[in-house]
Amino acid sequence: MSARVLIVDDSPTQLEALRSVLVDAHLQVLTATSGEEAYEMACRERPELVLSDVIMPGMSGFDLCRAIKQTMGEAAPAVVLLTSLADPRDIVRGLEAGADNYITKPYSPEHLIQRVRWVIENRALRREGQRSGGLRIRFMNEEFVLRAAPEQMLEMLLGSFEDLSHTNRALRASQEALSAASARELEREQRAREEAERTAETMQRLAREAEAATRARDDLLATVSHDLRNPIGTIYTSAALLLDLPLDEEQRQRQVQIIKRTAERMNRLIQDLLDASRMEAGHFSVEPHPVTVRSLIDDAHEMLAPIADADGISLTEQVDEPGTHVMADAERVQRVLSNLVGNALKFTPRGGEIHIHVERDGDMCRFSIRDQGPGIPPENLQRVFDRYWQANRTGGAGAGLGLAIAKGIVEAHGGRIWAESEPGKGATFRFTLPLAQVPETTGS
Repeated sequence: MSARVLIVDDSPTQLEALRSVLVDAHLQVLTATSGEEAYEMACRERPELVLSDVIMPGMSGFDLCRAIKQTMGEAAPAVVLLTSLADPRDIVRGLEAGADNYITKPYSPEHLIQRVRWVIENRALRREGQRSGGLRIRFMNEEFVLRAAPEQMLEMLLGSFEDLSHTNRALRASQEALSAASARELEREQRAREEAERTAETMQRLAREAEAATRARDDLLATVSHDLRNPIGTIYTSAALLLDLPLDEEQRQRQVQIIKRTAERMNRLIQDLLDASRMEAGHFSVEPHPVTVRSLIDDAHEMLAPIADADGISLTEQVDEPGTHVMADAERVQRVLSNLVGNALKFTPRGGEIHIHVERDGDMCRFSIRDQGPGIPPENLQRVFDRYWQANRTGGAGAGLGLAIAKGIVEAHGGRIWAESEPGKGATFRFTLPLAQVPETTGS
């Protein structure tokens, strides 16, 4: 079934022209001649997209967009604004109102259809972008709150940048025509040109940043989808075996353990995503208190040794001074150890060993996790902690968050984290935590 599009224009001529183009593209079309009528139809008919003129008597396109988004919430259709306005603030007003895209008149039917189809196909992603609390900005002495997704900002900023480029070319032509004018006029023209260039550069930078953010998010969504699909398949298979086959108690316990470990893996991935989101928003914090390194290592061994055993890998530890206290948020540091050991498990072959070593290092305590994998090329050692970056040591996939999360936690404690490796000789990940000042107790 084709998508439904509600078009809004107070001009009957423009309305019919739009309707004809969309019908020829095999879209279902609803029409309204005012913002008020369109608002009622949108709430009643729930189209996939509203294509609205901006300047209309009564309720403008901005007002219509804002009313639809506020009333219908996540169920709101995508809204594309049609306008010949040239003021850059109108782009920002569209973003503030929640518009999903922006088409400047005049336009070709092909461009219109391409933009409409693109917005409809990406409607689900736009809803995700609209769940945020909004970004408050100040532009041209006016304050706006933007709730648009990165790709909405990208499309609108690119359109605005194109208009600014035309303006810039026009200003340069005017400068040549006024070469014989007074020095004051030339100076004024030069200032205008420089301002246009600065604005264009700003728009260009914002467009690049929005494009990079969209690309990173799309890559993450694809990778996380892959990472979740595999364990879900494992759980489904084990559950089917439990339900459909006559298994003895040992076989049943084995399938239950598989389901449990797989669910824990999914939970770690989700926790990584939540922590990454908190770090990006600047809301991540730790609550350090004195804790012995022995207790940290014992808790880590209890949690990670069964996982290593299941993979046929030995997990060993050496703690030089077990009674040493560090300032640590124990739960967060367990995440660091879990992520680093989990990373080592990915690359250590069956029958190999992962070794944890803890020792003093001045006023810090150094933790080292050494694996027996293929190692990391020197050019990648500085990138392994980058968010969403994947070390392709075995061809495995993953969200690329574990090491980035570990880095964020360690640095929040005032420590540092790094990797050392020689290709073919495994890799060693090290991090430090500050020593705690614990009063010594003496007997009487």
